[in-house]
Amino acid sequence: MLLRRRILLVTDQRRHTLERVLEALAEAEAEVEELEAVGREPRGRHWQVAVRSSALPDEVLSILRRVEGVREARPYEGVRQRDLDEDDGAFPDAPSSTTPTSLEPMRLPGVAHLVRAIAARPSLARDLTELGRTVAIVGNGSAVLDLGALGPRASIPVLEGKAALLGELTPLRAVPLAVDATRPDRLVATIEAIAPGFGAVLLEHVAAPDCFEVESRLDARLRIPVLHDDRAGTGVVVLAALLSASRRVGRPLARSRVGIVGMGAEGTGIAQLLLAHGVGTLWGTDVDPEALERLRELGGHPESFAGVLATCDVLVAANGKTATIPLAAIRPGHVILSLGATTRAIEVEAAMDAGAAVAADGTTLDTALAYPGILRGALEAQASSITMPMLLAAAHTLACRAPEGALLPDPLERRTHAEVAAAVRNAS
Repeated sequence: MLLRRRILLVTDQRRHTLERVLEALAEAEAEVEELEAVGREPRGRHWQVAVRSSALPDEVLSILRRVEGVREARPYEGVRQRDLDEDDGAFPDAPSSTTPTSLEPMRLPGVAHLVRAIAARPSLARDLTELGRTVAIVGNGSAVLDLGALGPRASIPVLEGKAALLGELTPLRAVPLAVDATRPDRLVATIEAIAPGFGAVLLEHVAAPDCFEVESRLDARLRIPVLHDDRAGTGVVVLAALLSASRRVGRPLARSRVGIVGMGAEGTGIAQLLLAHGVGTLWGTDVDPEALERLRELGGHPESFAGVLATCDVLVAANGKTATIPLAAIRPGHVILSLGATTRAIEVEAAMDAGAAVAADGTTLDTALAYPGILRGALEAQASSITMPMLLAAAHTLACRAPEGALLPDPLERRTHAEVAAAVRNAS
């Protein structure tokens, strides 16, 4: 069973060192797929080597370190420009990613060799299996889009859609899992039980306030990244859009008066990220006193709906209701973002006609811009959790990638997701 891995090789300047390296790999029956010079220094050169071999990673490195003229051999962790251009991924090919031509790989001693290695060193599972690039997309159907608690089965189309996008836009693969578990403790226990088979978890369709407890408990118990798309993904996309809008209107976001209508999962995630970015003052409104208390704990200011409309020059509607922002409340220079996927607090054209400088809705503010790159970057960094610096890095990258005249880049541009992943990895 041949497994693919990348190696960084540092050689001296003597002649024939590279030939000796290739001869050693050939004798070890390691197939060289790619050899590229990636750096130079006064005493030697740096090479990136991609090989396929049935040997374990440490065995291949040990062979190379014994070659005369090799000063260093270690797993390659750099990112080449070609990775961003071609998006060929930084992950090794695992057994399940190859097309089987016989049953031999599953017979002894081949698979036993891998099993024993992982049993002795569980961390090897990232290199020897698909674990390091497999994501569980888990939802219980308690908050499906803007349609409410429709149950786990009704959530399957969205879970499958996100899994398909993740596989198309990144080297990751995803498994959609609709779970019949409405109580937070049961949902946490279910995800904890399946976690050994995945490198990361993407939470979907879990209603507030349960989603906060579920995410917090999973972060504490699991050693893999857990991303709540409604909260963190929405926050990243909204921050990126507001950074672009701020450039357009000539008013720094840090000096803007920001108001959020609806402090559920999305509104809370947006508030958390905007405050971490450095928004000076942030107001929020909600009919639920507990939601307003969460906002206060984050450092925001609870306010009435009328007060938010009258005070703020940036309005973010995250309440999932139709026509909640009256046209009479729009002032010249307003920035209006309405997040609803199936409902809109205000129509974009109507807001612009009423004097808004910038207006956008859920067709533009799509979390498909955020979660693929965030998850890829966290997995490549082998991070144990998603941190605020990672989310901020993702948002700033999206804002920088937005073309002239647009708030955000095209969600289907693979290069954008590769750059978000690189930024997240560097921020880990």
